[in-house]
Amino acid sequence: RLVWELRPAVKSDKGDAVRRVVSESKARSVVVIGDDLGDLPAFAAAAQFATEGHAALRIAVRSAEMPAPLLDHVDGVVEGPTGVRDFLELLIA
Repeated sequence: RLVWELRPAVKSDKGDAVRRVVSESKARSVVVIGDDLGDLPAFAAAAQFATEGHAALRIAVRSAEMPAPLLDHVDGVVEGPTGVRDFLELLIA
């Protein structure tokens, strides 16, 4: 099985996106959910946000393809897409 991850030809990453959304929305808390090494910059941005006194939570989505090093950068793990849905429903409740 071959998997392709498409990325735009710009010098930006998911961390830049998290920082921009947080800045523009003036958010006081952020949750980042990811399942691959491309999510590490977003997790790092959330960690930085937390050092600035805001609430931040970094969640990994466990799957057969999830790289083990991802676990070193998260606060919690959910099981697959169903786990993400359940987690988000819990946050809303």
